[in-house]
Amino acid sequence: VDSFNRADESPIAGNWTNGPGSFDSLQIKNNQVTGLTATGQNAAFYNAVTWPADQYSEGQCIVGTAGTAGDGGFAVRMASGAETCYLMDLDPDSAGPELLLVNAGVYSSLTLIATSMPSTSTFKLEVIGDTLRMYKDGAQLGGDIVDATIASGNAGIFIFDSSNFS
Repeated sequence: VDSFNRADESPIAGNWTNGPGSFDSLQIKNNQVTGLTATGQNAAFYNAVTWPADQYSEGQCIVGTAGTAGDGGFAVRMASGAETCYLMDLDPDSAGPELLLVNAGVYSSLTLIATSMPSTSTFKLEVIGDTLRMYKDGAQLGGDIVDATIASGNAGIFIFDSSNFS
């Protein structure tokens, strides 16, 4: 658990490892996580625990307005050395949260849930066994998604361009 309620860090440190691969770092600014670079892919995973296969990533997301840069989301089973994870992408230009399988840098959509994207909501992505679920403000979005592609990894955050998470 990390509330990001601390002094600014650039790049993010402590219990976080930036990456994977060529991703730019995340930073903490004004008690929020944002990308270190305003344009590009930024990511980090939480390293303070040895993650079980069943895990979740959750936080409050300040979703930008449609037509502006900035999206990203919460990741589970994120690899430490490759662009591989399950990602709940919160893109303001989309009809709602999209569950992506990111496998060695190849992005595939598992589902897109049409729902309103209020400017500030709490989102959660969880994986239990081979079952993935997405939540907004505590309510499950859509049905269960079953995928066995990624067996293990870390919980983390992806930020494309300039979104903010807390």
